[in-house]
Amino acid sequence: LSYYDRKNDMAALENFTKEMIALDPDKAYNYFVLGLIAQQNKEYDKAIEQYEIAIQKDENLSDAYNNLALSIMYQATEYVDSKANVDYRSAEFKKVMAQEKEYYKKALPYVEKFREVDPTATSKWGLLLQQIYYKLNMDKELKEIDKLLGN
Repeated sequence: LSYYDRKNDMAALENFTKEMIALDPDKAYNYFVLGLIAQQNKEYDKAIEQYEIAIQKDENLSDAYNNLALSIMYQATEYVDSKANVDYRSAEFKKVMAQEKEYYKKALPYVEKFREVDPTATSKWGLLLQQIYYKLNMDKELKEIDKLLGN
């Protein structure tokens, strides 16, 4: 895996990982790698699917929760960016903001699970929770995370 990653040969890495899955379909890390490849290619639905499989195989794979949430948040960013021409005073803009919040609501349980599985990774899940709480206007939770992060 490291060899193909260093060469930045994602196609070969994906093929190798699929071969590894054929040999050992229960190894969660291989699905995680497929998720990473998809995420790097901005194929977020595919990445989410692979991270979900990785989590089904190993519910303690904390990085899968992290990257799954990030993929959802990237989708939110792409969605909002695609609506950049919408007038912020319009009803359509309110719909765009409501849809953005739906993405963040979807990401929240994965970050909370990440926090539960790896409570020592405060800088990773803390920053994600901070962003989610801000977007969802969860002031009490945001203050708690700000305090935890020393902000």
